[in-house]
Amino acid sequence: MIHTALGSFGWAGLSSRAAEVVTNLVTRHSSSPKEVVLEIDWKPFESHQAYLEDIILEPRERVPEVFTGSNHGTRLIMRDARERWRDDDLRRLQASLQKLKSPTRGAADFEVKVHCPEYPQYENLDSIDLLDKAHFSLMGILDEDGMIEFDYEANLMGRRSELRRERRNLWHELHPKLDRKPNCGPFYVDLNAWIRKAELLRQTGVTREQLNAFCGVSLFRDGIRVLPYGDEGDDWLLLDKCRIDDPTRRFANNQVIGFVEINQTANRQLVDKANREGLQENVAFLDMRDLVRASVALLEQLSVGERNKLTGEKKEDAAKTELVTTIAEVEAAARKSETEARAVTRAIETMESKGWLKPEAAETLTKTVEGLAVEVSNYREKAESANQTVKELFSDEEKERETFLHLVAVGLVAERFTHEFVRVVKQCADTVRQLRIVTKGDASAQEGVADLERYVAELQNELLPLGNMVHRSTLVGKEECDVPALVETVLGNNQARFKKEKIIHTAERSGQGSFITPLRESLLAQVLDNLVDNAVYWLGQKSARDDRILLLHLDSTSRTILVTNNGPPVAPNMRSRLFQKFQTTKFKGHGLGLFICRELLTRHGGNIRLTDSEADKRCLSGGSFLVQLPETRAKK
Repeated sequence: MIHTALGSFGWAGLSSRAAEVVTNLVTRHSSSPKEVVLEIDWKPFESHQAYLEDIILEPRERVPEVFTGSNHGTRLIMRDARERWRDDDLRRLQASLQKLKSPTRGAADFEVKVHCPEYPQYENLDSIDLLDKAHFSLMGILDEDGMIEFDYEANLMGRRSELRRERRNLWHELHPKLDRKPNCGPFYVDLNAWIRKAELLRQTGVTREQLNAFCGVSLFRDGIRVLPYGDEGDDWLLLDKCRIDDPTRRFANNQVIGFVEINQTANRQLVDKANREGLQENVAFLDMRDLVRASVALLEQLSVGERNKLTGEKKEDAAKTELVTTIAEVEAAARKSETEARAVTRAIETMESKGWLKPEAAETLTKTVEGLAVEVSNYREKAESANQTVKELFSDEEKERETFLHLVAVGLVAERFTHEFVRVVKQCADTVRQLRIVTKGDASAQEGVADLERYVAELQNELLPLGNMVHRSTLVGKEECDVPALVETVLGNNQARFKKEKIIHTAERSGQGSFITPLRESLLAQVLDNLVDNAVYWLGQKSARDDRILLLHLDSTSRTILVTNNGPPVAPNMRSRLFQKFQTTKFKGHGLGLFICRELLTRHGGNIRLTDSEADKRCLSGGSFLVQLPETRAKK
């Protein structure tokens, strides 16, 4: 029996008798002195000759017998079911009912209870104990600007990490060039993820069956579930597709149990479809979906370090052995399953032909089939675990290879492009100089020529970060750089971005004398441009109402450049991995920028490291990087 404050549903006599299915409905409104009773015989609905208008239903009122006193609600009883309810049926029903009401912000006047004496283990509808056992969790509130304020926590190997509270501008990360706010209103998101390795699940007391039953990201409005989001087989966020594309970094749908909470008042543009099967896929819905996807990606980014440590422990030979063994086990189980299936089929045919299909015989067959299903399921899980191990072990190398091949191709294209572009820009500059002579005396024409000169100069500055870097033939050229002049150029090239993001930028100097370093200008420009680009990105995560400050401090005595900002600090779990390749917390980052910066500097006698206000009082609250420049040219 399932009771709710709005109503109740129950079933009686979980029988397999081939009898007429009858439904008894009793309902009473809170303001009514009587309750309504309706008996439904479903047999007429199965007739191919009957029309719906020919089937007569006769509800009747009566003095309350079920909902007496001030009680009200609805009770629904179905009896004489044609098929016996089995364990899996009840498990799915329990999961469906548990997901009906939000576990965190459910409606106060809605309650669900199950009474099932034959299967008391499925009467518990509280899923909070499962969520508390998640390996990784992220809870946050997204405001109307797409800014999320969230808490992140990891719970692995019996150790719970320190709760982290941060803010990120997810909308800006998703659409850095889109000049509008999300059309959806603010909402709450609660995401929980597991590593589906058997030993890790055992440590938390969670089974794969539980994850399978509850997995998915459900959507709730005012505490009540909006179907079908989060139903079995409904991967509305396309998590499985993303997992296939990037198996070592992304979560699959069966690893995540999540809840998205919206309310009708703040999300008026999220409206139901005419058939009530979900929400209309308008701009507001697509914006909301994008932000939920970005929240999942944020959880993936924050947890990737811990996940890689735990899933990358096995060696290649061990993985191959496990895979070969598992394949053999699956083949043996398949052969046994086929034999059992044929035996069950013959038994059913015999009983049908002789009229032996009684409850006792059905019970025997059910136990055989259920035992077979459990055995097949166990072998399937072994195969799933082994295949996942192999994917995680062997996909990283292939993915890195593909990425580097892509970068090489991009580099070749960039080399051809810059060669031609430099030539065209030079021709434009020469033509502009000729125009200035030809148009001398024409004030209007001279004004246009001045604009052209400015545009050409900006194009030449934009080419500076590429410069010699993409032309191998020029590597023997001038390998000396005026650091203050280069910093001024790099900041000048980013003026448009500074203005758009409302960033206050300053370059300070200390020390004595000039600041010249034996590095190619294009090499150091690439390093500084990457650090400034990162700073602009993370400053964009701050609210537009907050000050956004970027500071570069040049010290000619210590031969260092400090690049610091007051954006969000570097996540603790990323500090030790920040300069490793393919490590990033950006939504669409590649994780190569800082890796390349360090490689370039160390190969030429320099260095770069992460610092903070405890080590250097000049540092602001955000990411701070200290670039150490060489004093003499490194030996090749």
